[in-house]
Amino acid sequence: MAKYFTESNNESSIELFNKRSIYKNIVHGSSYKNVVSFADGEKIFFGRIDRRFVPIAVKQGSLKYVGVSADSTRPVRAVNFVADLFNEIVTQFDKCATTGKIDASDPYLSRLKAYRAYEDPEAQYEIYKAVYFDALKEYFAKNYIKFNDFDQFMTVLMPVIKISAAKQPITYTGYVKSNNCSVLNSGLAIEIADLSYSNDSEKINNFIKSKNWRFFVNACDSYGFMIDYNVPWRIVADIGAEHCIELAKKYGYTDVEQVLARQYSYASVKGLKELGKTFYDLYNSLRVSNYEKTVTCEDGSTKRVTVHTTNYKESDFFDKYPASYFVDLYLKLRIYEEQPDLPAHKMKNIVYEQNRIFLSTGNTNSINEKFESIINKTFDKRGSLTYTIRADRAQMLAAFEEGSVDNIVNPGGTSDISGY
Repeated sequence: MAKYFTESNNESSIELFNKRSIYKNIVHGSSYKNVVSFADGEKIFFGRIDRRFVPIAVKQGSLKYVGVSADSTRPVRAVNFVADLFNEIVTQFDKCATTGKIDASDPYLSRLKAYRAYEDPEAQYEIYKAVYFDALKEYFAKNYIKFNDFDQFMTVLMPVIKISAAKQPITYTGYVKSNNCSVLNSGLAIEIADLSYSNDSEKINNFIKSKNWRFFVNACDSYGFMIDYNVPWRIVADIGAEHCIELAKKYGYTDVEQVLARQYSYASVKGLKELGKTFYDLYNSLRVSNYEKTVTCEDGSTKRVTVHTTNYKESDFFDKYPASYFVDLYLKLRIYEEQPDLPAHKMKNIVYEQNRIFLSTGNTNSINEKFESIINKTFDKRGSLTYTIRADRAQMLAAFEEGSVDNIVNPGGTSDISGY
């Protein structure tokens, strides 16, 4: 079977392309309307953006434990009505396996069990930030980038972020929409096996060739589940499906709009709230207590001096750099991350207006709703989402390295955060 399908990623690019094309034609080219790709088109962002393309994250209070988990000591969760949907389909499969309507010996498609479901994007973001900080620290050390205080830090940092942000976002909002997240972060997906994502041969043998495959696909369709053709053991609730809405009504939601509005929140709420702390931590992560530099004296001679960098108490830091500073910074960072196809003067006007609204009201709702809907796009310029991507330091460092060090402003220059 390995002759036609991949068993790992350790093959040549042309072999992987040809074999995955064969797999795609067999699975995705089938007549099943609910076997879809979550690595193409708008499905990339399913469950992670609302209908205006604004990044969203499920509320913890909306989650519920799934009835049958593969490991009883580590139960998995999904959005409440999705957990109910899964419990119903488990019961249906159990009945059919008992009565002989399906092959009861099938290891995955007879007695369904949940191996993975909701994965917390906030917890993953904290890990991502740690890797991100390490990559920046390595980049700064490699290029001998020094700074005395937070203002100088931002002067040397922003050109680096401006270059790398489209591939490696720094805000939580950008992270939620990036290829570091997947449909598992939405609370809408459940996996009923623990097989390798890269082994297409196993996918064919354990699922597509299973005697129960047709029954499984049709049952998922009846209950309102889509099947990810890249991961045929991953089922994803179509929240617009009739049966999904019927179960959602039990929790007080009568349509998709209510589900999104009440069970999810804007990712930008957390993104804005924690941005200041993120940059305070980043500054301290990259700061050295002192460093030496060469200075020129009045007589033309040079000497080495020791520079002691500023160590801020957290309270003093936020007195000097209040919420308005980080609201303005957030707006700039999100533009760097999304790279909207709008003229620079229009983006400056939008940023100016959002800052004006915040300064006059102290409210960030306009940013969460209006600004994010303007800058976000249906399709992600960062490319297709793959379900195996994890943030790693080398990838981030490569993103930072794409820009020339010559573009980084020397300490003492004008801060870059007001420009584009």
